[in-house]
Amino acid sequence: MEGLRPKAPVTGDAKIDEIRPAMINPVIAKALRTEAAATAQPIKMVKAIRVHQFGGPQVLKWEDVELGEPREGEIRIKNKAIGLNFIDIYFRKGVYKAATMPFTPGW
Repeated sequence: MEGLRPKAPVTGDAKIDEIRPAMINPVIAKALRTEAAATAQPIKMVKAIRVHQFGGPQVLKWEDVELGEPREGEIRIKNKAIGLNFIDIYFRKGVYKAATMPFTPGW
């Protein structure tokens, strides 16, 4: 099994981030990539209105965002319709400071 050995010696104290890809045999590297791809969970994406800069309605962007997993004490619900408050217009215009940019109105 000569072809399955690392190209350079790896000590037991080596951390995974210290092992450069060039040190791993290409056959093993391909097998690892294939296994990782087969077991990887697809990233769930949803559509959301996002604001990347302050301004009028033209700064609202309809884009894909990653749907994160609910944290402890949270649940996920499916919305059929939503409403926005007038305060969201103030955030969009920059009258009130948003916590982060970009942001999702109503969040």
